Amino acid sequence: MNKDEPLDIYDLRILNSIIQNPEMRLTDIGKYALMASAPSISKRKKKLYDSGIIKSLVPILDYELLGFKYPVIILVKAKFGKNYITELGEKLSNLPGAIWVYNISGDIDFIVYAVYRDRTEYLKVLDIITEYDKIERTDTRQLHRIIKDTNFQTLVDTMVKYKNEFR
Repeated sequence: MNKDEPLDIYDLRILNSIIQNPEMRLTDIGKYALMASAPSISKRKKKLYDSGIIKSLVPILDYELLGFKYPVIILVKAKFGKNYITELGEKLSNLPGAIWVYNISGDIDFIVYAVYRDRTEYLKVLDIITEYDKIERTDTRQLHRIIKDTNFQTLVDTMVKYKNEFR
């Protein structure tokens, strides 16, 4: 499986079953994927990993239950310069509480999603950010509710629908 070899409906069903339950047995994956051969399922599953389509399986954490009740989105406008994306991106990635960091196009250069125990903890991190010389300004938004988060199922469902409609 490579970039030129698209996933077929069986690969998508296997991927879907892995998303639903990473520890699902091959026989159960086979029932879902409508495949009877465990060796074939195992081979396809291995190809999904080897190709890099599945990078890793990680738990989805409930940050609030872990005590992080102050989630924020930090919008960062950087100062343009040599290697500013790489250098500032690395600094932002290493911020305490940073969950993900994206470099984007437009008026804002980075979006940082971070979680903190409270406002005081966030303000300490903001003091760190203001010391970075490659930052022009920041704009922080506190998240009130997460409506949708990390739902890979939707993506796979869309891919399956696309495959079925355009065979």
